[in-house]
Amino acid sequence: MKIIEELTKQHGLSQKEIGSYLGFDETRMSKFKNGKLQLTDLQFKHLDDLKSFKEMDQPLELKFDYVRMRFETTDVGKIINEVLLLDLDWLEPVEIGWYGYKNHIAFGDIVIMYDIEDKKLGVLLELKGGGCRNFEQILAEQKRSWFDFFTLALEHDGIMRRFDLAIDDKSGILDLPFFIEKMKKSECDTTFRRYNVYSDSENKKWEDGDKQMGSTLYIGSRKSTIYFCLYEKDYEQYTKTGVAPRYHRVRNRFEIRLKDEQAEVALKEYIKNDNLEALAFGIIVRYMCFHDKKKGVDLKESPVNKRWEMFIAATQSVMKLTTEPEEITLEDTWRWIEKQVASTLRLLNYIDPRRLTDTVNEATLSIKQRNILKSHNKELAEVMR
Repeated sequence: MKIIEELTKQHGLSQKEIGSYLGFDETRMSKFKNGKLQLTDLQFKHLDDLKSFKEMDQPLELKFDYVRMRFETTDVGKIINEVLLLDLDWLEPVEIGWYGYKNHIAFGDIVIMYDIEDKKLGVLLELKGGGCRNFEQILAEQKRSWFDFFTLALEHDGIMRRFDLAIDDKSGILDLPFFIEKMKKSECDTTFRRYNVYSDSENKKWEDGDKQMGSTLYIGSRKSTIYFCLYEKDYEQYTKTGVAPRYHRVRNRFEIRLKDEQAEVALKEYIKNDNLEALAFGIIVRYMCFHDKKKGVDLKESPVNKRWEMFIAATQSVMKLTTEPEEITLEDTWRWIEKQVASTLRLLNYIDPRRLTDTVNEATLSIKQRNILKSHNKELAEVMR
């Protein structure tokens, strides 16, 4: 088999390691090594993923994916001006909030919540995935890094409430169905007591016969201060954009989700060592490891699964913190209109174009929409101090 020959000769893998990567037990491994086992199309696909993993310079990327930080002050202007280094006058307050806060200010997906009367609540900064990408655009303009921002935030007595790291797998080595099956076979040595699997519950197929939605694996309780979430990122993006999974750059994602004291400890370790990659690696290996269970041998003593071993090794060696600065744009809105609304708008335009125009002109813009409008009329530099 050409691909196996390439993996053994060009990349130095043994047949035993390739068999472990494919999840073969001892019987199938023996047949595989003796050439008596025919590989399925899916197994050949897994070997293609392995080849891609070996040939990519950076098959894994590390990102900040969620930040929630509280400041024990009622002076929201001080936090915006001195920590975020933004101009408070340029942001628009709205009398609405979450987590018990009465107000919030937003710029794109960057959200600041506050209560001028309750110091216990203080000021809360929340950056979800889109907020992290918007904030990276601002950090780039400010010539600052995440490390610089967090250092300044701690100097202003910031307390980390949630801290999510995302490892993006571009090669497919972190195959979700493979690891879900190993979880079901109790081949994961973990301190977590529970896991949950969510997979395609629909029978719909698209033209090339692939599944409609991807799989998600939660390891640990979502109510705890630490748990992991693994999912097929390409399928998640397919449901959002309508673009088939094979065209997406990222195949799978491994999220480390930390809250409260776990988030505080992780941030302090990051500031102490300035090495986010080592922090992510340390957290994963501390809590879990996949093995190939051998008969009559304890799971901890069984060999580590080769696919998992390669993933973990890559988090130490080739994984780097990456940023994806993202301006506040209307691209998501345009995609939604093209996919969901355009045909209805065309129908309304035929039937009653004047009413359609009046309805659009009389609509009230949300704060996010007003910020997008502002960003189209002002340079980002005007937002920053």
